[in-house]
Amino acid sequence: MRLGCSGLKAHLHFNLHVEDNPTCRCGAEIENPEHYFLHCQQYVAPRIHLLNAISRLAAPSIDVILYGDPTLSTNDYIKISLSVQKYIEITERFK
Repeated sequence: MRLGCSGLKAHLHFNLHVEDNPTCRCGAEIENPEHYFLHCQQYVAPRIHLLNAISRLAAPSIDVILYGDPTLSTNDYIKISLSVQKYIEITERFK
């Protein structure tokens, strides 16, 4: 996702040119990382867990989700990374 080469429809449409449109299955105009992690109505319950886990360590944002926060300790960065990984697994968006 950091490189713009994921299976999200915006990446497939705008960057890889293999998808006709960037529209999310939920009806949102663009399925990009920010939409997937922070807004998509298909993933409300997993998002609550993700944002709760992150908010204990940093202010949740798409930048923190994708890149971490340079002010965090290595252990806190690992916790955020594992929470993001769990969200991706639970949503099953990339299966």
